[in-house]
Amino acid sequence: MWDAEIEQVVARATDANRHIEMVTGQLSHYTLENPTERSVLAIALLKASIDIAAAATRLLMLDPIQYGGAAEAMFRPQLERYLRAIYFGSPKLSTEAQFKAFVEDDKIAIQFDDLAKAVGNEVLAQFGKTDLSPGQRFADILILEKRDLHGSVHGGKMVALRYMNDGVAYDPTVLAKAPFVESMTLLALMAWSQTVHMMGAKFAIATPEFTAELATISPDWKAALEAAQSEPEEGL
Repeated sequence: MWDAEIEQVVARATDANRHIEMVTGQLSHYTLENPTERSVLAIALLKASIDIAAAATRLLMLDPIQYGGAAEAMFRPQLERYLRAIYFGSPKLSTEAQFKAFVEDDKIAIQFDDLAKAVGNEVLAQFGKTDLSPGQRFADILILEKRDLHGSVHGGKMVALRYMNDGVAYDPTVLAKAPFVESMTLLALMAWSQTVHMMGAKFAIATPEFTAELATISPDWKAALEAAQSEPEEGL
């Protein structure tokens, strides 16, 4: 049962994990210039977001049935760390008082939907709105989380549906059909791109291997990331 679905999920997760691990490798080639409290916090949140994607795809490589539910639940914290990195890393989006409250007391005075909208608008402004651009596909990520994955963290109807066959085994069919793995990969790539910007580095892909990987994922992503990072002062 589910042999084809398991094979498909494992293959997709294996490719995604390779891409995400290469993202982590790229970060070692950059040095933070003129660090500020905001940039240090933002980079830490971005790296944490990337690490969650690496862990989730690794779980799916091991066993999509046993670990599928856990991997799905990890998408929300991956997304939240990315959103908070952009929001608190930018003085355009958050005030100094809001930043201090978050970094010192873990207080955040903005609802998830409002946070997603604010950051989503910034991402679209940076990357553009063409159908295949990272900016537009980020909008699709927000829809995926809100429509399909919101309940994965807290339980309830969505979890019951995933285990509906007998209440014991997780059904990996949705992971084989939905763009879940691809969304985690895209978010990790965008977190890498934003980390480069926060470090104050001119856009550069440090290794030819990673250039080739970006091209296989999507030439449109590579072109948009290059355009977004060519002038860091114009970014988020």
